Amino acid sequence: QIIISWFALFFPIFYIPLRNFDLPMKIIGYWCFWMIFICIFEFLVPFNFDTICKKGNYYYKNDKNYWMEDDKFVSDILTSKMYMNVYSDYSLSDSKYRKGLNDSGFRFVMLGEIIHGILTFIFTCIVLYGMYFGMNKNKLNLHILILGIIQLTMIIWYQSTVIWDMFIKSSDNYFNNPKWYWQQQGWNVPWFIFPPYLIYHGYSNLLPLFSN
Repeated sequence: QIIISWFALFFPIFYIPLRNFDLPMKIIGYWCFWMIFICIFEFLVPFNFDTICKKGNYYYKNDKNYWMEDDKFVSDILTSKMYMNVYSDYSLSDSKYRKGLNDSGFRFVMLGEIIHGILTFIFTCIVLYGMYFGMNKNKLNLHILILGIIQLTMIIWYQSTVIWDMFIKSSDNYFNNPKWYWQQQGWNVPWFIFPPYLIYHGYSNLLPLFSN
């Protein structure tokens, strides 16, 4: 219900500023607006990591997850509470998110969140600026291409560590661990769909420059 409510608000709200664009730019626009929200959540992580780790360890030790809790409200989509709890819930899929600052794995994912947040925010803002305030078409496509490359590179870089852990028996992320939840990895699926689309869009529109 919470997820449905979130998207029920998101798509109609941003349909209005995107209604005059063609379908490819609508897709890119929706992704960019969504990334603004994602970046905000990522910027909050360093200030809430202790809560994320504690809640993640609570979920793991008690065989619970965020979606099993009773104290969830639709209004939570307007607060940071839900998003930090989702990070705790995600730690059931990648234990690095609940290990704390003394763990190198946690520092790795924390750094990844910060780098992704900063770079994505910068290039997302540039793309949206180019869409609404005018920019040389080739420059806009170049920034779309760069945004796609950054995001696809980072998700592959990160996901490779998760896959590696799945085959290490001593890891909490071992695929045969009954407490390991693979479902939360589904949050990463959009990064394997939209960044490649951004790369394709940017490259295909820039290709004529190199052909000439």
